Amino acid sequence: MANTDIQIAVTRALESQSWWLRRKDSLTSGAGLVLHFANLIVALLGDANPWVNVVVALVIGVAQLIIHAGTKGAITPSMVARIDNAAPTPPVFDLDQARDQLAAPSE
Repeated sequence: MANTDIQIAVTRALESQSWWLRRKDSLTSGAGLVLHFANLIVALLGDANPWVNVVVALVIGVAQLIIHAGTKGAITPSMVARIDNAAPTPPVFDLDQARDQLAAPSE
């Protein structure tokens, strides 16, 4: 059963967020990949102590972790259906049954 209120709310939230928030996780992961690759190239071609590259890799990983954990998660188009499916189904109120119960003599 489709809950149009939830669908409308998620669609509005999706439309109101900026493009960079929606793509935050992809951008962070892509930037981390580029930085790790650059760190690997420096490790292979440079004369620096290998521990410097280990520390740089740890700093990159911690920065990614902080960005992912410390910022709001993006709303994606696939969330509309997932949230709608997870939402509780509103109870169906049977007016005739309620009226009959109230009208029945109490014992």
